[in-house]
Amino acid sequence: MSQTDLPLYPKISSIYNKILQLAIAIVLIIVLLNLIIDSYSRQSSLIERQQQVYGDDYINQAARSTLVILAKRNKALLKEHITQLAVPEFIEQAILYDETGQTIAQSGLEQSVNQIYGIGEHLPDKSGNRQPFVIELRTDKLYGYLRLTLMNNQRHEDLKLANENNQELTRLMLLMAGLVGFLLTRGLSRFSRQGYRVNSKS
Repeated sequence: MSQTDLPLYPKISSIYNKILQLAIAIVLIIVLLNLIIDSYSRQSSLIERQQQVYGDDYINQAARSTLVILAKRNKALLKEHITQLAVPEFIEQAILYDETGQTIAQSGLEQSVNQIYGIGEHLPDKSGNRQPFVIELRTDKLYGYLRLTLMNNQRHEDLKLANENNQELTRLMLLMAGLVGFLLTRGLSRFSRQGYRVNSKS
């Protein structure tokens, strides 16, 4: 049997196999990419929730201590207390309001909302790095409100950086796995064609 008399089925079957392998590889890559994106989103959400819980716990503790000092009716002690609330590096500002919304005491220099969050033409955008927490100061009656502006502290940034590095490493491993799979498939395909030629000649 001459080379031209060989049936076309092996060639067509080989083409179908290659198309099937390519389709499977594309589907697997899409699935893996979706898993990576979903994992990154879930980890980012977890970091944000941890920051929210931490801020809630801190302002609740601050509110309890502020209520104790408010009961003493000592303005000097109250101002010192509000200043101390903003000592931690992750606190941008602490402000105490009365029940009508008037400022009673605050830490540092007075800043407008635009200055705190960088809202304006000539101000750097700080909205992504600032988070306000407001709580009522109440026992049997309303004493006022306490507002703390928290900055995304270094621990929060370290967690985000670790998450991003992990995702980059995963993507790199995925690319390497795809490259290795491609080389192996190509090598096996050549080996299969060589075997087919030997069988054809014999």
